Amino acid sequence: MDYLQRIAEDRRLSILLLLDASPGGAANEALLQSALPEFGHDPSADQVRTDLAWLAEQRLLGQRDMQGLMVATITVRGIDLDLEAFPEKDQRDLLFALQKGVDYVALSFVR
Repeated sequence: MDYLQRIAEDRRLSILLLLDASPGGAANEALLQSALPEFGHDPSADQVRTDLAWLAEQRLLGQRDMQGLMVATITVRGIDLDLEAFPEKDQRDLLFALQKGVDYVALSFVR
C-alpha cells in the first residue's frame, strides 16, 4: 500500500470518528471538512465528497443531498469499524492530547 492510500484510509477513518461523535451520527460535508484538520488532514471539498461516496459504497455511512450539501449519517457497520480500528484507550489519549493543544498526532497501524 502506498503512502497516499494510507492517508486516504486515515482520513476516512477520521470521518467515521467524527460522525460517531456527532449528534445523531450525522454531519454535513462542510462541517466534516472543517473538523478534519484536528486529525491532521486538510482536505479539499472534493476530497471530502469523494471519501463520503467511497464510505457510502462500503455501506459505512448513508448520504443524502440537502439542497446541494451532502449530509452523511454513520451506519451500524461504520460504528463497528470505527471502534475496532480505534480502541477506547487510543480515543481517550487523543482527546487528552487535543485538550492539551497538541497540533499534530501521528498514528501507526500494526496488523
